[in-house]
Amino acid sequence: MSRTRHRTRGLMGAGVCLLLIASQALAATPAAAGRGGRVPDVRVVNLQVDGRYDEPLGMDDPDPTLAWQIVETPRAAAHPCHRPRARQACPGDRQTAYQVQAAASESDLDRGRLIWDSGRVESDVQTGVRYAGAPLESRDRVVWRVRVWDADERPSGWSEASYWEMGLLRQSDWAPARWIEYPGRAENQPMPIFARQFTIDRRARIEDARLYLSGVGLHKPSLNGRTLTDEVLAPGNSNYQLSSEYRTYDVSKELRTGGNTLGVQLGNGPAYVRRSVTNPAVGRTAPYSWWQSQLKGSGALATDVAAGATTVQVTDVANYHVGGSINIDTGDGGDRLESRTITAIGTAGPTGTGIAFTPGLAGPHSAGALVTGSGNNIAASDAS
Repeated sequence: MSRTRHRTRGLMGAGVCLLLIASQALAATPAAAGRGGRVPDVRVVNLQVDGRYDEPLGMDDPDPTLAWQIVETPRAAAHPCHRPRARQACPGDRQTAYQVQAAASESDLDRGRLIWDSGRVESDVQTGVRYAGAPLESRDRVVWRVRVWDADERPSGWSEASYWEMGLLRQSDWAPARWIEYPGRAENQPMPIFARQFTIDRRARIEDARLYLSGVGLHKPSLNGRTLTDEVLAPGNSNYQLSSEYRTYDVSKELRTGGNTLGVQLGNGPAYVRRSVTNPAVGRTAPYSWWQSQLKGSGALATDVAAGATTVQVTDVANYHVGGSINIDTGDGGDRLESRTITAIGTAGPTGTGIAFTPGLAGPHSAGALVTGSGNNIAASDAS
């Protein structure tokens, strides 16, 4: 589904992709009255997507589950079920049917230009209702609402509209973002802070913007000096041999025309754990963990390498692994770092067979450029 025209702008750096996406603003929809103008006895509240109430961004599930709750309106207080010795069910005691509608925008929802209409479904189910509308694509927004029929089979009004937004569903969506690092940092040095300045045309009008940020370890982003989240320990743990999680941030109100500065603070998290590292100053005299990260390859290019090359000669081939990554960094704050998947490992030195990888390099790199490794040779068989 791609019903809304988007204007996007990509910025490279710090392993992020920043996209300015123009779309229509979301406004609340008042709940409609029941059939014939009769005030309903129930209303629908607490719309959820995959268990989340917060109108989530960056959803990866193209067919998420929906849920809601129903509560009685003040009018239900006059229902016969509240009379002494009444045996009749109250309106909010049971849902007898539901209907879900979804659209690409609030205005489309109001105009009936829908991507999904479940129709009336005879069911008391209020959780685990699977989205079954038009196929969703990266960055698509889905605005949805629900109405139900109560225990007396009378309809509620439509709930207030809610929404969710899809994340980046394909690897290619991350272009032009690239991985960067701070090469040569010693274990006892503090973690770096990455920063990137960029400019937005002063004639531009920013309607909607998202920051997609992924990193190995922990990160805390800021834009123009303002922290973008109160979350700590983001983006969460994962098996870095196989994948890295990411976070999506709404930066529509933080961007400004003219100069902007994106900053990212880093933390090791579970990505780098050494049993030898303690911190007696705070009373930590025992190791942080009884397991430790595996040291990876570290060396330099032994010879110049041209654009398109699929093999490099390196000063050291130890601790690289077939199926892992080789990372070649010519400097410029990570702007010229290239990561490739290792296909074969040979011998070291300027006359050695070097390390082969795929795909070919995008640009040339000079002898002496730092070369590191990541991933290991058991990733495909050990997903722990």
